[in-house]
Amino acid sequence: MRAAPAAPVSERVAFAAWLEQMELRDEARKYWRALATERPDDEKLRVLATE
Repeated sequence: MRAAPAAPVSERVAFAAWLEQMELRDEARKYWRALATERPDDEKLRVLATE
């Protein structure tokens, strides 16, 4: 059920959003941080990574 590290960005975003909906914020934050590292110009990912 977990998104693979090599999965497309859209799949990892969807998985992180699902984790948020399930109130698994600490786990979701791991994905947001990884995505923000890959896309440093994306302000929304930076915000999600620090919430």
